[in-house]
Amino acid sequence: MNDEYSISASPNSSLQLSFQAEELFSGIALNHASPNYKQIAKQILMHHKFMQFCTDQQKKQILENITIQQFYPNQIISAQYEDCDYIQLVLEGTIRVCTYTLEGKQYINRFIPVGLLSNIVPLVTRCQFQRHQIAHEFTTVAKISGPVFLSILKENVELLYYIFESICHRSLTFFDDHLYQNTQSLRIQLARQLVELSNLFALQLEDGIKLKIRLSQENFADILQTTRQRINKEFLWLEREKIAIAKYNQIHILDFNRLQSLTKIKD
Repeated sequence: MNDEYSISASPNSSLQLSFQAEELFSGIALNHASPNYKQIAKQILMHHKFMQFCTDQQKKQILENITIQQFYPNQIISAQYEDCDYIQLVLEGTIRVCTYTLEGKQYINRFIPVGLLSNIVPLVTRCQFQRHQIAHEFTTVAKISGPVFLSILKENVELLYYIFESICHRSLTFFDDHLYQNTQSLRIQLARQLVELSNLFALQLEDGIKLKIRLSQENFADILQTTRQRINKEFLWLEREKIAIAKYNQIHILDFNRLQSLTKIKD
């Protein structure tokens, strides 16, 4: 189990979280210690699905024990092998979860978007972070006291089951990652990554889907542990087939159905 295990908001609340966060936080160097800033974050937090399972007293405990922090692009939020004593919710921006080789090569594990609750596994298991968590862009997070969250879990069976069920779903995705990496072609792996990113960062347009997250071909090479040249070759093929276009770190998916059909595992 790794520190990137995350729990998402419900579809409706996720949209609301994203809208409010972009409107209230994006590109603004607000004082995150100010009462107004913290109050806005609390309002956003109240719409998250996991809060629906909490009693009024438990909600009060959580809201009284949060810290709001802003990070610049590429700033470390938590470092590999640090102790974990908090639950984290992304209010704005994106977190990049990654490791580095001894030579300094970056391997990206995944991205954590707005509305995802993370750090459950290292907190519950009392393990250190197994990967770095880095702000991929301007990012605002709410950190909830770990001891407070654990005490609530011990008392609240419904919340505990929700957390358990969510981590099980996340584990299946983690196992699929390994299956695709070990058995499928680069084209299929890239298509799967684009589908997964669409589920998290899609902006629906008249002519397809645009990913709200900016990613370079080097980023995809880091995710799929290959070279930028090979990634470029696959994106050129996707463009010729009118499935997806990658230009200036922006991904535009023209035919999502065909892209999804590429992800079928080949025996």
